[in-house]
Amino acid sequence: MMNPMMKHRIADAFIELAREKDPMKVSVRDVSAALGVNRKTFYYHFPSKEMLVNWVFRRDLGHALRDDFPQSQLVFEPRDSSPYAKYPFYVHIEDDHGCLSHGSFFLLVSRCMNARPYLYPPLLRTADLGSLQAYLFDLYKRAFEQDILFIFRDMEPGSEALDFMAEFYSAAFIGQIVRRILSSKQPRSISEVCPFDNIIHGSLYLMRKEMEG
Repeated sequence: MMNPMMKHRIADAFIELAREKDPMKVSVRDVSAALGVNRKTFYYHFPSKEMLVNWVFRRDLGHALRDDFPQSQLVFEPRDSSPYAKYPFYVHIEDDHGCLSHGSFFLLVSRCMNARPYLYPPLLRTADLGSLQAYLFDLYKRAFEQDILFIFRDMEPGSEALDFMAEFYSAAFIGQIVRRILSSKQPRSISEVCPFDNIIHGSLYLMRKEMEG
């Protein structure tokens, strides 16, 4: 039976090793040696190092989301659909007019990653298949698909349009996060970016308004 505590121990060992060594170069052997276990133990809990990296991010983000948002606003993947399904990865916040308003979420992701400056910048330098950046693109593409369907719920956007818009906004979101994380600047506060903090959903509502026009 899988030991949940061992998953956390493996993740914590990887994070500690990343303080001294480029996390891209920290190997399964390094993590196993740091814990005094064999590699079979690692692979029993994480099929690959890439899965470990994604799990570390999801745990960090999940804890940050639970600290900042009420349970009712948290978005999870369907149960048993993902090894990370116990951790929230997104939010669903409606303003007083029933419109999505997620500016605080976008800023939280940046703050979450900046909390580990020795870990996330090296991991985000590549967008290759299997990278953290590629994982984030796929994860939030699916999230934005649901947002688009919510915003255009009575207009039924076609599958091609839905796919295009979800890809576009996911690429914009992840690209901005990566640019900020790889720069020397600290995340902007909400006061510094208002009224543009909800730019992704704001532009979708503007698009809807023009279509209704």
